[in-house]
Amino acid sequence: MIRRPPRSTLFPYTTLFRSIDLIWFGVILGVNMQTSFMHPPFGFALFYLRSVAPREPYNDRVTGKRTDGITTGQIYWGAVPFVVIQVIMVLLVILFPAMVMHYKGAASTIDPNKVKIEIPQIDLPPLDFNEAPKK
Repeated sequence: MIRRPPRSTLFPYTTLFRSIDLIWFGVILGVNMQTSFMHPPFGFALFYLRSVAPREPYNDRVTGKRTDGITTGQIYWGAVPFVVIQVIMVLLVILFPAMVMHYKGAASTIDPNKVKIEIPQIDLPPLDFNEAPKK
């Protein structure tokens, strides 16, 4: 008799009984997390923009022009095209998993034992904090 896992544990159920590849699952999870940062209720990127965007009209320091403040609604509507792009990417990853798994079977052509990193030494004058600056 096969024991079913509890219904609250979604991850073991999907990987063990549906044989989903963990690399693909990690990529789809990452893309979904990116999407969650751009829309309410957990739109951390939107909250950050709200904290730095001016609420009241202000004078631009560079051009000197009067600029209107930015409302929260404008920030949310500005994020809509990016959320749509992310949802399209989620659908593409689901429909074409080969996009994610393209390099999974490829062997590495780089030998880590032969990698050599050389950093040139820069000659700097000695620092002396006791002297007054020369004019």
